[in-house]
Amino acid sequence: METAPVQRVFGLGGAGGRVADAVARATAGHLPATVIDCDFASLGSLKACQPFFLGQSSSRFSGGQGSGGDVAAVRMAAEEQAGALSALLDGVSLAIVVAGLGGGVGSGLLSAFLDLAAERNVRTVVFAVTPFAMEGPERLRAAAAALSAAEGKGDLRLQFSNDDLAGRAAGITLEAAFARATETLVSGLTLFWRLGAHPAYLALDPGSLLSLAVDGRGAVDMGVGRGQGPDRFADAMDSVLRDPALGLERRADSARAALVGVVGGRDLRLAECGDAVRAIAGLLPPGTPVRLSVALEPEAEGTISLVVMFFRSWAGADEAEGGAPAPRAAGGSAGAEPSVVDGQDLDVPTYIRLGLRIDPA
Repeated sequence: METAPVQRVFGLGGAGGRVADAVARATAGHLPATVIDCDFASLGSLKACQPFFLGQSSSRFSGGQGSGGDVAAVRMAAEEQAGALSALLDGVSLAIVVAGLGGGVGSGLLSAFLDLAAERNVRTVVFAVTPFAMEGPERLRAAAAALSAAEGKGDLRLQFSNDDLAGRAAGITLEAAFARATETLVSGLTLFWRLGAHPAYLALDPGSLLSLAVDGRGAVDMGVGRGQGPDRFADAMDSVLRDPALGLERRADSARAALVGVVGGRDLRLAECGDAVRAIAGLLPPGTPVRLSVALEPEAEGTISLVVMFFRSWAGADEAEGGAPAPRAAGGSAGAEPSVVDGQDLDVPTYIRLGLRIDPA
């Protein structure tokens, strides 16, 4: 009998570590976390994860004061401690890797860690976060170089920018912007885990996500929302679509595929799931594939939680020059042509193609 994958979150560097620690706390330890960093103070501030100090044999990092953005030194330290880093993957079948890029550890360690996971036959889902534009060109270039070095590695890469995660609400403070970016990613990642960890009628698994993001190529816009009481669905969807800072409504035109995740209690209605799909599908360009995933939690009675991801082409340097292909969306394999019969894309769910209404029994 097939067993559920053993999952663990790995936070690379300070930013990735904060997200990983928060996810471990949000899931009450059911999704355990390991944080890898070379900053003693940063590791010491985390309360819910397994810390791993990178650079214990390196004179460059022996003081535990951080990497100082030295990507090359981080890579060397990773080579020296490859055995110990590999051992962190013992017993793990799915590694959820969170890497804040632009600094030293996240940028320097991502590619090497994915190589170690591949050697151990551990599947990986990467949440890669690029810096705020205001952090400057040097950090943006370091992030781009890290993404390039990790190209083609791992099973799935979801790419976010801090600017998008934080939103652009007028008057937001610097502290609030960083906090909001972290909170958005933690909320989305936690919901992402809940969709796969609880009984589901339409389970979310890495293979399903892979069919949406194709080869890890593509950036993601993500919205999360929660509602309770008689207007729970409307409240949750309003947060996802029309939040003044993070709402996805204005970003739908560029979506190549979409994931709609619904988490509710045993009182979750069929019509609510159908309404969620119709609301998202109605915003997207015609024929855009939409994948629905639903999970039930007894403790979620009376509430509904939504996570929506829009997968769009990654505007990296190679794509800007016309070299990167657009991502193939849900259904089919990378590089495959759409399954079109009589003018209909069969990779799009039938009830969306035919405009069928889903009503409660």
